[in-house]
Amino acid sequence: MIGTEDMRPVARRVFQTRDGELVLEHLLDRFYHNRIKDESMARQVGQRDVMLHIKHLLSEERHVQK
Repeated sequence: MIGTEDMRPVARRVFQTRDGELVLEHLLDRFYHNRIKDESMARQVGQRDVMLHIKHLLSEERHVQK
């Protein structure tokens, strides 16, 4: 499995194109910027976690993985 630091430049190449930016915007709108409803909380929190990971891959900051 590829590690986070190795994935970072790959994710940037993918999401920093115009098409990648559009896809990322769509994913963030659908899975991150939405309201969490009680009946589907676990699924929505999981979706949000995926989007947070993608945002982390695209950030300039380096975080220590636990």
